Amino acid sequence: VATRPHVRVSIAPGTWTAPALDVATAAAGGVAAAAWAAGQPVQVAADGTALPWGPAARRNLAALPPHAGAGPRPHAAAPPAGLVELTFAPGAPGVVVALARGGADEVLGVLPDDGSVDLGRWLSARLAGSG
Repeated sequence: VATRPHVRVSIAPGTWTAPALDVATAAAGGVAAAAWAAGQPVQVAADGTALPWGPAARRNLAALPPHAGAGPRPHAAAPPAGLVELTFAPGAPGVVVALARGGADEVLGVLPDDGSVDLGRWLSARLAGSG
């Protein structure tokens, strides 16, 4: 019986604008909730904290400051082995979304931070097309 990979959804340390951070945290929460609903063990890493998906992880995402000019804390705790990690990082003009699995990293694209894109469709299309 093959084991399912662990899923880690990360908000990368960096200097975020408020709109980009809003998009990143909404997307991270949506991905974590969907992976958890599919039976995946899910961890959410942001601002020095790595938590299993649940109420505490949702509160941590909701409380993230944009770090305008401040040094954010790096992630705490190493991710589990056999991990699939989806990372949201600040980038112009939006949120850089990257996927890491099996030792390979792939940038999926830049998600606009203006709310003009359906997050679920955007991610689904890019994840379906990733190697």
